Amino acid sequence: MLNVFKRKNIWISMLVAAILIGLFAFAQVGARSTVKVRHVPLALVVNDNGKDAKNVVKKLRKESHGKNSEIKWVNVNHTNELTKGFASGKYYGAVVIHSGFTKAINQQADYLKGKIITQKLDALVVKTPLVAETEPFQQQKALANSLTQKTPAQAKVSLYVSQGSNVTVANILTTACQS
Repeated sequence: MLNVFKRKNIWISMLVAAILIGLFAFAQVGARSTVKVRHVPLALVVNDNGKDAKNVVKKLRKESHGKNSEIKWVNVNHTNELTKGFASGKYYGAVVIHSGFTKAINQQADYLKGKIITQKLDALVVKTPLVAETEPFQQQKALANSLTQKTPAQAKVSLYVSQGSNVTVANILTTACQS
């Protein structure tokens, strides 16, 4: 039994195993990202002049206002200018609010109003069937049908991340967008 402790190859293999375990443990600790990001420049392109688009821009700016904010918004007039800014490192990503954003939001709101009216009218008919024959009921039913007749368009907002500028910032932006 004591011969086990006298063999060099057992001690060497135990030492190698301990070194490998230590290296893997160190690699796992070093892989954690605790990078604090502040004032990351992001381009903001607004191709819609409607009230809802302006409200979104206002909220974006308000949320990222202050000296410790993570994002610094850079105004860009057109999406064609984005590639130049990405190439020069002027900004690491871009948020683009497409034209028709406000119109699509309003269409979606009207569509939802129509669905709610329809559900309420259907519930009312179940409780009191004679109500369905009244003029106000028919007017509300016609209004609900006109609001839900057409499926609303999708309000489009795009996010672009420059993968070539700074890998850490690109990974943080990509992760933030996926969640």
